[in-house]
Amino acid sequence: MGSSPQVESPIALVKKIGRTRWLYILPVLTSLWAVGSIEKTNVGIISAYKPFLSDMGLANAPGKIGLLTTLFLITYGIGMVLWGFVIDRWGPRKTAITAVVIWIVATLLAGASTDLVTLYVSRLLLGLGEGALWPICTKMTSNWFRRDEESRATSIWVNGMNVGIAFGGLIITSIIGSLGWHSVFFILAALALIPLGLIITLVRDHPADSPFIDETERTFIDQGKAVVTSKSAGGLRNYRLWLLLVANVATGMGFWGVNSWVPKYLVDVRHLSMAGMGIFTLVAWLLCAVVLTIFGAWADKLDRRAPFAVCGYVVYAVVLWGCTVVSSALLAMLLLAIAIWTLQTTTLMVFSLVHGVSKQSNVGSQTGVMSGGSNIVAAFAPFIMGLIIGANSNYTGAFVFLSAAGVIGAIMVAILIPQRF
Repeated sequence: MGSSPQVESPIALVKKIGRTRWLYILPVLTSLWAVGSIEKTNVGIISAYKPFLSDMGLANAPGKIGLLTTLFLITYGIGMVLWGFVIDRWGPRKTAITAVVIWIVATLLAGASTDLVTLYVSRLLLGLGEGALWPICTKMTSNWFRRDEESRATSIWVNGMNVGIAFGGLIITSIIGSLGWHSVFFILAALALIPLGLIITLVRDHPADSPFIDETERTFIDQGKAVVTSKSAGGLRNYRLWLLLVANVATGMGFWGVNSWVPKYLVDVRHLSMAGMGIFTLVAWLLCAVVLTIFGAWADKLDRRAPFAVCGYVVYAVVLWGCTVVSSALLAMLLLAIAIWTLQTTTLMVFSLVHGVSKQSNVGSQTGVMSGGSNIVAAFAPFIMGLIIGANSNYTGAFVFLSAAGVIGAIMVAILIPQRF
């Protein structure tokens, strides 16, 4: 009696699918974020270095220090909006090449700065160039990944940000100690050539354009694309996009507020050395990468993002406030680390939610409007925190300000939970 042919299980079939999207596209997006994050957050670390403050006339001027990040964020937000529409027309690859060249030039200018005005100009230019990152990566993820892979894929390139910040603290403090603060910018400009080269050689806008992918993987990706439903919308009438924009204001305020002021807080209030502050940054952000990987896979499995975002905002708001009332420096650092992990969870979920509320054809522009608009508002957080810190001579009011924003973020995303997002 003849045996019937064996039918391969779905798992076995999936294992035969190529992994070009994971091995070629994601590493490039991750490298963009790793290098870009060091470039845009290094001022928070350098601002804890007294010779830099003296050279730039920033000693005892917290408002001016906060303005370094605020000016960057203004053009960063404007750039997101502009680049979002450019990406839908040019495609993410050409946009990425142009943007990276701009932020290399900006970083070189910062290294050559001998006065505060030039440094401010370099931060404005850097913000314009780096504003393309969110729309680029969101559009590329939408083009190259299935709906049931998007949170995991997003968590990986967002982790490029976390890894960049983690190692950035040690890298920057090491360069400052041996070569001075000007050299930080020159070395980072050279480092940006790595993602630029990878974009040119490995990245294409769509699977159909890539010489590295086979037809089976192309078909597998296309079959798993998000289905356009009544929940998916385009244009500025998409009210869900505005909910995400307001929520992302809270995320942006937290991210830039933490990266601008926590290094100085740890040195001034918790009395860590520059080296100790660098170690905290390394450990906190590396563990954040682990947390995001877990939550990204979980969100894809459940096909839900809004509940994770709400929980992230609430825990972040509570622990950030808590770090100001505990006396133990070790406990304060633990709470700050949890705040970083939960805040970054909201980043992952908000940008994953953009895919669900947008049409495939305008993910780039919708991401640009959402992330750009929110970052323009969030741009003022470091400056406002600087004013609060300067007025009260402590950080409590500044951290409570960020916690309150987190509560508002939770309320915005909670509206999407009954809609099964």
